[in-house]
Amino acid sequence: HEIRNPLSAVLQSAEGILEGLYHPEEVGKFARTISICADHATRIMKLLQTEGILTLSKMDANLLGLAPDMVNPAQLAQQAIAMHEAELQRHNIRATLLVDESLQRMPVNTVILDESRVLQVLINL
Repeated sequence: HEIRNPLSAVLQSAEGILEGLYHPEEVGKFARTISICADHATRIMKLLQTEGILTLSKMDANLLGLAPDMVNPAQLAQQAIAMHEAELQRHNIRATLLVDESLQRMPVNTVILDESRVLQVLINL
């Protein structure tokens, strides 16, 4: 399920592009979605390479340690939406990210969190 979600989004976006389901100006957006999903899957695959197959079991059991880093939460949420964009469009559903104005005015818009774990939570919403 950790690998299936990003791969599913890649397949849906690629199929939509190949089948000509999107307007020409939207193709770039779905190509970026493919790139975001591929990056997410690559992080998981690198984790598997370094930690081994037991890492998947640890992920499922919530026993995997955190990898904190400086991340922009609004960009992370936008990535999660982008990963579902092809499926949303097929069902004529529109998702919009609203960022509170006070957060936009902050001098530093990054926080320390585990990007892969938070992204996975957002994807599963």
